[in-house]
Amino acid sequence: MNQTIGAALRHAIRCLKRHGVSEPRATAEVLLSDLLGTTRPQLYLDVACSLSPDQQAAYLGRLQRRWRGEPVQYITGKQEFWSLEFAVNPHVLIPRPESEILVEQGVRLAQEWWTMHPDARLAVLDVGTGSGNLALSLAHTLPQAHVWAVDRAYKALQVARQCSTSWRGRAAALGLQ
Repeated sequence: MNQTIGAALRHAIRCLKRHGVSEPRATAEVLLSDLLGTTRPQLYLDVACSLSPDQQAAYLGRLQRRWRGEPVQYITGKQEFWSLEFAVNPHVLIPRPESEILVEQGVRLAQEWWTMHPDARLAVLDVGTGSGNLALSLAHTLPQAHVWAVDRAYKALQVARQCSTSWRGRAAALGLQ
């Protein structure tokens, strides 16, 4: 029997609570909206819509992964950082909101540098780039800078490359080594 979006959310919230998952409502909404390719608010506009058996099974699988301790970001494969979306998987750390302070400081220092040296080129090197969130955020914010990102982990570089190639324009010039 097909389950509605509303019923699936209610069931998911109960299950997540029972397993001690923090923020069960938000978690249930994020996992389902990502699965359906929609927004969290849209879920509530579509509460009476039915999920297919495949969608129900996929949602249950995502819920099980979460209550077993896997981070939501690894389940969805993405994390927002600096108002940009980054790919993540177990090969990279999940970008933390506190790390945006590093980008803020980098932007501030770059602007100070260009105030003193208006014609100078600025090169930035992100060592141990992981998902590329710092390098790509700087490249996005400072299009006149030349940004390089390196990591010794090949699989981490693949994640950063995925982000850089999915963005058109400036990010394509990012040097990933």
